[in-house]
Amino acid sequence: MNALRVTMVIIIIALFGAIFGVWQWKTNHKIGMPQVESRWDRNDGDQKPVGIPQKSTENLISEPPKSTENEPQKPEVFIPRSYKQALDLAKSMDKSLFLYFTSERCEYCAKMQKDTLNDPKVKELLSQYVFYSIDVNGQESYVATGAQIKMVPYYLICTGDRKVLKSGVGYKGIISFINWLQ
Repeated sequence: MNALRVTMVIIIIALFGAIFGVWQWKTNHKIGMPQVESRWDRNDGDQKPVGIPQKSTENLISEPPKSTENEPQKPEVFIPRSYKQALDLAKSMDKSLFLYFTSERCEYCAKMQKDTLNDPKVKELLSQYVFYSIDVNGQESYVATGAQIKMVPYYLICTGDRKVLKSGVGYKGIISFINWLQ
């Protein structure tokens, strides 16, 4: 009877460890837009500006501060946290919405995110859109189902009222993706 109790305790501890490990892995391995810039603070519901570089204080003594009075200020960029928020943001900013459908199990999706979507020219072209990435197996999979997405990577440009303007499927390198965007 004692051996049975010890076995049950070991099984419960192993299950707890497995559940915790899966939760931690999922938390640390989200796939979406390449995270060159910081994301929103997950503990705070308010939007946080991104793309504002933090200045180093190391060289402040040796170099005088540069004047920024005549330099144009970059507008604050907000990253939508949900599909609905992305639609609302596209409407309010009068921009089109670029939806990127992906899957964490898709090697071509990861390759396109790493190589193509991370390219400075592509980023510049995508800055004219509200960008939102959707995992077809994630919480917002209903969007992919409603759009009848069968393959990934899949990308489309639509209005804030969900009218599709352009769509594409499959891995595209930098040049072919730029040509597709223009």
